[in-house]
Amino acid sequence: MLFGAGHVGHAIAPILSGLPVKLHWVDEREELFPEVAPNNTNHVITDNPVDEIASMPANSYYVVLTHNHQRDFDICSAILKREDFKYLGLIGSDTKWKRFQQRFDHRGIKKELVDTIACPVGLSNVPGKLPMEVAVSIVGEIIGLYQADLEPTPNKQGVDWSELKSMIDEQEHNAKKTVQSQEQK
Repeated sequence: MLFGAGHVGHAIAPILSGLPVKLHWVDEREELFPEVAPNNTNHVITDNPVDEIASMPANSYYVVLTHNHQRDFDICSAILKREDFKYLGLIGSDTKWKRFQQRFDHRGIKKELVDTIACPVGLSNVPGKLPMEVAVSIVGEIIGLYQADLEPTPNKQGVDWSELKSMIDEQEHNAKKTVQSQEQK
């Protein structure tokens, strides 16, 4: 679930549309959404985005980057109260994050839960402030997380070299025997 249809949201959504995800893109400003949504994207237009969180399955990923700090706080609080999210990323400065941590503490939200929020959201080794740079950083972090959860596939492809060499040696040996057998006839 992606909260916010501003510049960064517009940079993130097309990248996510090419990935194996179902995106619920939430904002109250209908005019900010593109006219056509990709097949894996659902535009959710609502004045109360917090209400949309209840419809998400357990282990969902959430990215919060609205234009309103209070709305960001309310969304994060609702997600934290569920205690069943896989990822919660919040866009923000160090100052915003410190204020949010204090507010979560005053509301009695467990520190261990608050500490799972990725704020600032995105990969720390992908710097940049342009919307596309921030989007790539965020989506890179999400890809890393969902790829880590996929079933590992063995790196081994085809036949191991030692097995192949053994098979070739055996074929060469059999071919020599066949040639010797034919020569004796």
